[in-house]
Amino acid sequence: MKPRRRRGLEPAFSQINVTPLVDVMLVLLIVFMITAPLMSTTSVVEIPSSGDGEKMDAGAPELFVDTNGEWRQGSNKGRRLEAKELVDWLNVRLDSAENRGEPRVVFIHGDKGASHGALLDLIKTLRKIKREEGVDIKSISLVIDEREFPVDAKQ
Repeated sequence: MKPRRRRGLEPAFSQINVTPLVDVMLVLLIVFMITAPLMSTTSVVEIPSSGDGEKMDAGAPELFVDTNGEWRQGSNKGRRLEAKELVDWLNVRLDSAENRGEPRVVFIHGDKGASHGALLDLIKTLRKIKREEGVDIKSISLVIDEREFPVDAKQ
């Protein structure tokens, strides 16, 4: 027997097609299963040990950056240096270090309150002097206070 249809008084369609819903959920599940491991990846960073650094010789050229960002020779109480004076001072100090058989290394001390930008400015200036003035600087080393950063013997 064929069901009769009444015009205008049809009941509301109360069923939902779940196939598209399941398809979408499966696709989302696959996407999250693939991307979740990528989000938790870590990058390996090797931090250099401070114990392997060069030992500073007594006559090595030392520059100090104070809290105002000024460059001083030797220590915080040393004479303030301008960029022009720095070239002559470096030539004399590096030549005397080489004559003593020491490497041509410039050591930089930074005050606790010195900004990172001030240290970078000094390093940029030293690189510029090396490039433009021909001062033979083999390396630039940052000096740390071993009392504040003790070296772990296990490293």
